[in-house]
Amino acid sequence: MPREFKTILCPIDFSDASYHALDYALRFARASEGTLVLPHILHDPMSDEFRPAGHVLPFGEVQKRAAAKLEQIRQERLGGYPNCVLLAEVGDPFAEILRIAKEYKVDLIVVATHGRTGLQHLLIGSVAEKIVRHAPCPVFVVRRGVD
Repeated sequence: MPREFKTILCPIDFSDASYHALDYALRFARASEGTLVLPHILHDPMSDEFRPAGHVLPFGEVQKRAAAKLEQIRQERLGGYPNCVLLAEVGDPFAEILRIAKEYKVDLIVVATHGRTGLQHLLIGSVAEKIVRHAPCPVFVVRRGVD
């Protein structure tokens, strides 16, 4: 019997790669009429894209803007898919993704990889790689290919 994924977590960093992974996550969710959990993790509030250049915003405002962007994605990219949990969280992306996966008892994590290699991979590390190693459930890794 095929496995059903009723709760699918797909972290969104607002990159093309994460949107590509979201396309797959939506397919899994629709197949099982499941719930999509879509977190955006604010890990460096001083360099976040929601801060206008040269302006300082209260961190709560940055979170509100991230939450609004997630709702925009739900409407525009997911056609208003009704079974969504949108989260704008603060912290280390890897740790927060694992925490959310456990809290929401997710059945599948769909995560994008940016395909960094060499020195950049060694210095930055790979959130996707860490998730694969430590996730409490299966992980589907999506690498954005060259179109």
